[in-house]
Amino acid sequence: MFGAVIGLSAVCDGATITWCNIHPEGPAPITYDGKPVPGKVTFGEPNLSNGALVQLWKAVSYIDDPRMQMPAYFWTDWKVDDVLLDQVNCGYGVFVHPEGTWSQTGTYPVVKGDTIYVRAYNLPMPEWNSAPLWAREVTVRNHQGAIVSATLTRDDIPLTFYFDNLQMDVPEPGSFLLISSGLGVWALRRKSGGVRC
Repeated sequence: MFGAVIGLSAVCDGATITWCNIHPEGPAPITYDGKPVPGKVTFGEPNLSNGALVQLWKAVSYIDDPRMQMPAYFWTDWKVDDVLLDQVNCGYGVFVHPEGTWSQTGTYPVVKGDTIYVRAYNLPMPEWNSAPLWAREVTVRNHQGAIVSATLTRDDIPLTFYFDNLQMDVPEPGSFLLISSGLGVWALRRKSGGVRC
């Protein structure tokens, strides 16, 4: 779910966007295993150690969905062709309910017709990078399984988009074994430079 709030200033080199998931009436947090992901109140420069990683992306063709994409579980900058616009920690820009929520404002190189979306992780970036693969999770989907995104209908005013109720899948043991075996094959192919016959 997203909404737009009209402001008074115009932007020439992009769109000024507030991207968040905390409304005046309350938060719509990112969850993993039924609980909000970690976050600490942070202002000023984002501190990616203070809370679960949240990224703002611009879709280039289709949204790069990390679901079942093995490389997405290795690198937080994984993409097919989308553009990373910004990243913060959960708890950034909020006074209350820091777990699973954030609010960030910036001017980004997007224009009318562009689609933006949020990619969320279950851990702070340093922890995610050092965690075993089975403990990592990433999502662009809400609790109903729908990808949460917004398409700019204009870019000449400050906009606010809400990226609500993002939810991490909790892998079942069988699914993890299937992914793990695929990760092993994928890693061997990367190391050897490909499979030769």
